[in-house]
Amino acid sequence: MATPVTKVTHVGGARAGAGSPTVSEETIGGWSFRSVSAPIASSARIEEVEAALSLPHGVPVPEACFADNSLTIRHDASGTELRINAVDALRSWHSRQSRIAADAGGVVCATSFDWAYENEYDGLLVRGPGAEAVPMEDSPRGLPMELLRLREDIVWSCHLSLYEDDLHDMGVVECTVKARVMASCFFVLLETFVRIDGERTALRQARFCHEFGSTSVLRDVEVRSASAQEVVGSGRPTGAPLGMTAAAGVPPAGLAAGVVSHATARPLPEETALPAAVASEAETTAALSTSPFAPKPEQKRARATGFRLAYDALRVRAAVEPKEHRVERAALA
Repeated sequence: MATPVTKVTHVGGARAGAGSPTVSEETIGGWSFRSVSAPIASSARIEEVEAALSLPHGVPVPEACFADNSLTIRHDASGTELRINAVDALRSWHSRQSRIAADAGGVVCATSFDWAYENEYDGLLVRGPGAEAVPMEDSPRGLPMELLRLREDIVWSCHLSLYEDDLHDMGVVECTVKARVMASCFFVLLETFVRIDGERTALRQARFCHEFGSTSVLRDVEVRSASAQEVVGSGRPTGAPLGMTAAAGVPPAGLAAGVVSHATARPLPEETALPAAVASEAETTAALSTSPFAPKPEQKRARATGFRLAYDALRVRAAVEPKEHRVERAALA
């Protein structure tokens, strides 16, 4: 017997305009799926987000912030919910940059912050009236690839941007989530891709999968990173996958290890007023040189040559071994 499916799609309210959010909902296999796709946040909404994150004055959110975009997947019997949204992704970015700054003995401020917007966001599974985090445990098995490779009709899907930025034309950051629901299971991919031209690339992917009728949800997390210098020095032949060497056809050791070089300090517009503590040019230079996000000399030279790394998330995943990989499961108690 076919699994019963109920689908409702609506746009905003009865008098919704072109800028209203699109809400798509689906119920299948005892789960409820809901996505909200909204336009880029207005200046007023961005101020609300900055206040909610307690961002220091002068530290902006990404240029394209889809603050109201979200994906919610709920297990009706247990009340377990998978929540993925733009504000939580940015909260992870701010938490990460604050930790990096504190470890270096500094603070996040307008002249020293992670303008590449790299996060450690893997989505959140919650349960109960207080929305408490569901405990995750190591899984002895990975994702059911045989099941995911089956040719099944997709009964519901979504593709949402959470935030994007062109990093002042020096690269790109994209945080997105995709989901698809079939008759047998659902699959979610949460991805943050960072490319700083002439410097580095990073890719964080969290995959969720549940086979309808089973008693758990699987989460597979992979984190990759590589420097531009490693890519240039890999000796890969023309046309070979990025990072592959001509001799071995495998990622070089440096790529496999993954080198993390935190993002550089974002250049300030000339009209931006500096804090009194770093008002002079000399003091500003000194502040940037001690920032954990400040550019290294070799990174500056790489940008000056006009070298541009034209690769994307798919090529990075194919060429670079993950420096972190874990598979976890959450029980649907």
